[in-house]
Amino acid sequence: MANILHFSIGGVQGAIPLDESMYLVRMAAFDTKPSDSPGVSGTLNLHGTRVLVYSLRSLFGLPKRSPCLNDSLIIAKTGKSTVALWVDETYVVRDNMGNEIPDVPPEYSIPGIIFTKELVFISDLTLFLESWNTGYNEISIPLTNRIADLPKTQSNYFSGLDESPDIGKIRKQLSDRARDLARLEGGLPEPSSLEVIKFRLVYRDYAAEMRFVREVVLTREITPVPTAPDHIIGVCPVRGEIIPLVDLRVLLSIPERGLTDLNQVIVLTDGHITFGILADQITGISLLPIEELQKAGPEFAPGQPNYIFGIMNTGLIVINAAAILKDPKMIVDQSGELEHSVATGKRAV
Repeated sequence: MANILHFSIGGVQGAIPLDESMYLVRMAAFDTKPSDSPGVSGTLNLHGTRVLVYSLRSLFGLPKRSPCLNDSLIIAKTGKSTVALWVDETYVVRDNMGNEIPDVPPEYSIPGIIFTKELVFISDLTLFLESWNTGYNEISIPLTNRIADLPKTQSNYFSGLDESPDIGKIRKQLSDRARDLARLEGGLPEPSSLEVIKFRLVYRDYAAEMRFVREVVLTREITPVPTAPDHIIGVCPVRGEIIPLVDLRVLLSIPERGLTDLNQVIVLTDGHITFGILADQITGISLLPIEELQKAGPEFAPGQPNYIFGIMNTGLIVINAAAILKDPKMIVDQSGELEHSVATGKRAV
């Protein structure tokens, strides 16, 4: 199955094909004028175009709440239109959901929706929204009932704007974000921000620019390369390609702090060089304001300060994926021929 974007709403886990999601933006203020379409919370001025904002809380029959700053909007394609899907949080994984799909009783059959034991997968967003808009009364109850049966995870997000101790400040930030989105053209996130994938490694939080992320996969069998440098832990096959795996603990001289999972591989590429970096856990996708990035001290990457793009005041360390991809040390030398095949992601035979 192709990559999927996982999201969470009110403790319910959901997913959507990654190729249907254009990009992510942080929650912004939107126009809440009433709509004839159930589940539509309002409209957002996105680069001069009004797009419908669908609250997946409302669509899934979960308790409604007002926006909070940590919420995300998934900007997605539905045929020739663009919509914004309001969710609590997002994160990317590569998953084979076919093994998890149980038999679903006919009364729970929803067009464009696949239920697994743990989540609701929007397999066809266009079909789902069309069915919702034209047959709300027929699908809202079975959808709500099936979602009620799914396991819930604990959410770290407060209940919304109305519960915040500083409503005025949050409203201003949401309005500022909406104003920035309205000014932009070309359908891209604001250029003053970095879209990143966040991950955890050795009990610290890191991030890498999404523009270099090809996919995220679970760690497969790793084959050591005897002649490789210490920061190359080995190679593994990813969809028929031989991919070198970089151990950031060695590359960035990160002190070891006990055993960790290292069960996720973030595949990075610039179109010429391709390799994977090992991570313990994928923790989300975010837009980071560039102006809030601070210069990282030498202790974060001794001897290789150019490997660190910056650090947020939350402690999130943003690696410089562009610099790492350009570093000749990323080319694995294993008796000549494999040097090129591994570094460029040559097809395995």
